[in-house]
Amino acid sequence: LEMCGRAAISYSAADIADACRAAGLPLPPNTPAPAEYRVGSKSCEDKTKHNPAGKRGVEAWPCVVKDGGALRLETQKFGIQRLATHCIWCDGGEWVERKNWREALEAGRLCAVAVTAFAEGITCRMEEDGGLFFLAAIYRGDHFVLLTTDACTTPLLRERALVQREHGAGGHRCPLYMDARAAARWLETPPNVGAALASVARLEAAIQSAAAVPRLVLGKAGTTPKKPGGGKKP
Repeated sequence: LEMCGRAAISYSAADIADACRAAGLPLPPNTPAPAEYRVGSKSCEDKTKHNPAGKRGVEAWPCVVKDGGALRLETQKFGIQRLATHCIWCDGGEWVERKNWREALEAGRLCAVAVTAFAEGITCRMEEDGGLFFLAAIYRGDHFVLLTTDACTTPLLRERALVQREHGAGGHRCPLYMDARAAARWLETPPNVGAALASVARLEAAIQSAAAVPRLVLGKAGTTPKKPGGGKKP
């Protein structure tokens, strides 16, 4: 993901619906599996064994969206190519002045990206490897962009981000991460800008709190948790 360019998902497309339900997201029992997804590059433009030409738009993730009143799963690509954008900086609220984002909010195109870890210089995951949680995003077509805030404002990443900022490095981000309950509430946001801004502010406040949930722990720098049969680091 765009912060440091890394995240992990430890579940296959065939297993992700059950994993979402186990985490507490109320997916209908007959929810079909999404299309197969492929992760494995630091960004959409990196050259990897899955993307030898460095082609943009090949990295895809399992996303939960609301469709016709019910939640469903779909595979979406990370980043909107024609906008050259992979994440939105939510600090201050100016982002909604961009036409593309306002249109997405007014159309209710919100999604929750399922992950088992993300990294901003250091891996952030639930205490149990493989614990599923979600990142807030908006989408256009079959591409999503993540919603992020300043990592220096979050207890999870503040210490590391402040040290890096003191040494002249900038742009440290933290995605708006959520547990299943918050993800379900995010997806219930009414399709208008005011409601979306209120939801984003609520998510920002949540991860800026010392009582932020889910409770994430920090792993080793540059690593992601491994689980048999799953998880590659993008």
